[in-house]
Amino acid sequence: MNRTRNTLALAGLAVTTLAALSPARADDDRFSVHGFGNQDYSKSTSNSFGQSGPTGTWDNNFLGLVTSVTINDKSKLWAQLQATTTENVRFTWMFVDYAITDDLTVKAGRIKFPYGIYNEYIDTRALQMSVGKPLAYSEEADFAYDAYNGVGVDYNIDLSHYGRLTLQGFAGNIYTPDAPLFTPAYPNQFQMQNLESFTNDLHVIGGKVTWETPYPGLRLLLSANQTKVESTADNGQIPNEQGFENRWIASVDFVRDNLDVKAEFNHHKYPGQDGFPDEVSHAWYLQVGLPLGAWTPYTRYDSVITDQNQSSNPSYFQRTIVVGINRRLTQNMNFRVEDNFNHGYALPVSAGETEIGTGKLNWQLFAAQLNFMF
Repeated sequence: MNRTRNTLALAGLAVTTLAALSPARADDDRFSVHGFGNQDYSKSTSNSFGQSGPTGTWDNNFLGLVTSVTINDKSKLWAQLQATTTENVRFTWMFVDYAITDDLTVKAGRIKFPYGIYNEYIDTRALQMSVGKPLAYSEEADFAYDAYNGVGVDYNIDLSHYGRLTLQGFAGNIYTPDAPLFTPAYPNQFQMQNLESFTNDLHVIGGKVTWETPYPGLRLLLSANQTKVESTADNGQIPNEQGFENRWIASVDFVRDNLDVKAEFNHHKYPGQDGFPDEVSHAWYLQVGLPLGAWTPYTRYDSVITDQNQSSNPSYFQRTIVVGINRRLTQNMNFRVEDNFNHGYALPVSAGETEIGTGKLNWQLFAAQLNFMF
């Protein structure tokens, strides 16, 4: 009931804001309001994961409201307010940017993480191809963060006949709506020590390079970041410890005519705690879509290993073949259905919904989604 109330509250806020701003927008363009959302259905044959399980459910929704306000000819305020089935209404990000020159922009506030292809628009499902995002962006496996509180710099370089380069750098603290944050790769070993709480203070620095090549439709991207992890436990068994957590992702994005191809490799290393070895995990995928008018059939192969030391254990690996089709209903609305054929159950284990060694090796997840933008 609270989840439904949160979503309805945001929907009411969106309507109220649009009504309030529409007269102003008729006279000037300082305000801009856009919304987007999705309603999902999912059902899995086993290995409960997220909102999916043996009983199908439509109880998985998202509604977002993005507003920009022009402060002056060089600066804007940006904000995204959202509500989901599992979260309260909150600001995902909110920041001010300032264009020093046409090619150099600085940002300050809570900023969407510049990471890979998907992360900057990962909430806007209408801009994506499939119902589920690639496993390389799974929050359960701790591959990517949502946003950071700090400052960022974007710099564009025109390479003339060699395309265009965008350099992004940032520093600050990780923003997460969940507390405490618990991310080690060996939760079963930590639980054996009967930890009552575990918190991390994450200071981050990173960057992203995007090369829009001279070949039409082809982009190459490289993103990386490092967080300083400070860990404490309240039972005295683990003292204050520090380490550096590293992530990087290499991306290829090609969109042209009736072909959409994306491929990425994501690498994550988490420092070992209390004598445990470092966690090394990685994921990669290849996704191909064929936009044919209102219809877009697509397929994706996903592979994830959440603990490289146990790569042959199905509790720590998962390989998925996704087959689906996307139907555009209107200019701003589409409907998708897909089937996920899984081998291994690493993500249900990482999410804490399936216990280590108890999942089913081969399982399916069927999903459908209605999404929209306005």
